[in-house]
Amino acid sequence: MAGAQKESLTDWLAVREHYAGRIQSDAVFITRLGGRPTGESIRQLVKSKLKQLGIDEKGIAVHSLRHLFASAYNAANQNDLVGLQAITGHANLSSLGIYTHPTLKRTQENLEKMRINKNR
Repeated sequence: MAGAQKESLTDWLAVREHYAGRIQSDAVFITRLGGRPTGESIRQLVKSKLKQLGIDEKGIAVHSLRHLFASAYNAANQNDLVGLQAITGHANLSSLGIYTHPTLKRTQENLEKMRINKNR
C-alpha cells in the first residue's frame, strides 16, 4: 500500500476506535452510528465529493468505483482474497472471482519469472 493510503487508513482506524461503544459491525468503514454504510449513503457521499472536486457525476457508478478499487487492490496484493473480502464486505470468497482476472502484463511477468528445467 502506498504511503499516503496507508497513513489515511491508519488515521481512519484510530478515529474508528472512538466509536468502539457503538460499533455494530466488523466492517472497516462504519457510519457515525457504528453500522455499515448503506448503498444510498455511499452514493450520496461519492456524489458530494465529486461535486466538491468539480467532476460531473454522470456516468460514474459507485459499483464501478468499487470494482476499480478491488481490482487494483487485488493486483497490488497478489491475490490477497481474504484481505479483499474484509475490505469489500463480500460474504463468500467465491464472490471475489471477478477481481482475480489476470492482466496480460502480469501473466507475461509471471511466465518470465518461471524457471524451466531444460533437461526435462
